[in-house]
Amino acid sequence: MDKEILEITELEAFYHKTQVLHNINLKVKKGEFLCLVGPNGSGKSTLLELMAGIQVETLSWSSPLKKKGITLLGKSIQEYTKKEIAHHIGWTGQKEQSLWNYTVLETTLLGRFSHTNWTGAYTPEDYIIAKDKMEKTGVLPLERRGIHQLSGGECQRVFLARTLAQEPEILLLDEPVSGLDLQYQFTCMNLCKNLAKKENLAIVMTIHDLSLAARFADRIVVLDQGKILADNEPEKALTTELLHAIYGMDFAIEKNSKTHTLEIRVL
Repeated sequence: MDKEILEITELEAFYHKTQVLHNINLKVKKGEFLCLVGPNGSGKSTLLELMAGIQVETLSWSSPLKKKGITLLGKSIQEYTKKEIAHHIGWTGQKEQSLWNYTVLETTLLGRFSHTNWTGAYTPEDYIIAKDKMEKTGVLPLERRGIHQLSGGECQRVFLARTLAQEPEILLLDEPVSGLDLQYQFTCMNLCKNLAKKENLAIVMTIHDLSLAARFADRIVVLDQGKILADNEPEKALTTELLHAIYGMDFAIEKNSKTHTLEIRVL
């Protein structure tokens, strides 16, 4: 893996005067698949949004959001323009929807917008890159289909293709497998694992399924009440004691003899 591409130091965040992140310290490396886990309200999505450089007004209208110590390639993320951030960081939010019934190809091409000139016109190279990302995510056969005619899993793959078309160095995904069938969940997690290794991407994903996170992630960060309680490889980050403390439930953690990864279930 490469050295850190994004680093967070002593980050604190406030939402409507309530502190939602406390003293967050985190480093993200290229070639690494990192999962953020924790109960609802633990601060996972807020942390991911700040890593994406999303502006204060998208999170709070009544009180300032304090950001400090977020550096991208050694420079404060606040010093980048939105277009510059898009060249480095790709973002896919929760349960994304398209207002317009664009085709799969048109939707994927939107990821190339930050690379266009003042005319906003796409070049032949943009089409080549878009189709390459569609092929990688398995949606190239659907290129002429309208986005509104696709299943939930197909839409998620299209949005991932669009984000990859930005050609970012960091991919941030907010609960991309939530509410989707088991086959797509495994397809998505496998794809992210392969992209991290083969494309040397840094991938950070929020996810609720602890077993999926443990099976595919290189590293897991456990959050609760806006604080990082663990940051390590799955076998060290996820313990029955820690999970009981944050979820208030008893868990069994066992290693699968075939996959050699952890399986986590509620007792």
